Amino acid sequence: MTKFIKYNSLIKGKIHEIQSTESNSRKNLGFPILSLHLLVCPKCRSDLNLSDGTIEENSIIDANLRCSCGYEAKIRNGIFINESSVKTKLMNGEKMPSKEEYLASSSYEYNNFLYKGMNSLIEFVNKYGSEPDYIMELDNCVGFFLLQYIKYLPGKSTYILIDYDIERINKLKYDLENYYEHKNFIFLCCDYENLPIKTSSVDVLIDYNITKKYEDETGRELFGKILPIMKQDGILAGSCRFLKQNSEKLINEIDKKYYNSNFYLERLQKHKYRVLDSANIGPVAGENVFNMEITGTELYQSTYVCKKILG
Repeated sequence: MTKFIKYNSLIKGKIHEIQSTESNSRKNLGFPILSLHLLVCPKCRSDLNLSDGTIEENSIIDANLRCSCGYEAKIRNGIFINESSVKTKLMNGEKMPSKEEYLASSSYEYNNFLYKGMNSLIEFVNKYGSEPDYIMELDNCVGFFLLQYIKYLPGKSTYILIDYDIERINKLKYDLENYYEHKNFIFLCCDYENLPIKTSSVDVLIDYNITKKYEDETGRELFGKILPIMKQDGILAGSCRFLKQNSEKLINEIDKKYYNSNFYLERLQKHKYRVLDSANIGPVAGENVFNMEITGTELYQSTYVCKKILG
């Protein structure tokens, strides 16, 4: 019995030691002080004034942000929050599934199709995105692309993530703090109407299948809002899905427009962007209970990388 008590005490002591080590080694990701110059009032484009700040290791953990025009935002737990934008992300009227739930509902072939698209974008970013200071991800499922790309992410690069669902951002932030070494992140809890980033700030923009979703939800074009934040020599790496032109699923002119493989490339050309590289992936049988509109289709995706035409 004495031996049992002794060993039990040793085990508890070791558990406490491991937990203490993990607690001490866990980083707390905040808003980088060196990136404050990127912030701007989304209403009037003036600089934001910061007050009541808490700083740890050159990062802002908590602060209040105000503009002379009356706009207010805050940083809480290292996340920039525009409170009027915060809401739960929905899909088909229900709470949006987690990445794990979404993938579990799909066939292996369909999931492989998604990963092939991301791998194509990663190749484009590695090839054309030379030493980027700032990379911004526009993603339907916050961090989905990042967690595939993170092993290639340059150590000096700051990665910007956008989502209006604070719960999803906090979940991703927790995972990045505990399981990954990269330290330079900016978490923005806002929507694209309240994007607090100055023009000509981002070197690489990742658009992983978000453009059509945004336009379906708002009826507005996304490129006009996001392209101005790119640097003159920055690159946009994007992905969009499309169907065969004779597909029975193309039941109206909206579908015919958005599921046309050249639609987004033609629109980017109107914004004076030149395509540097592209690839088509597929077909695959569209199959996911959360995306019933693609069920029974032969689905393709087009990936591309483009750059602004200078002069």
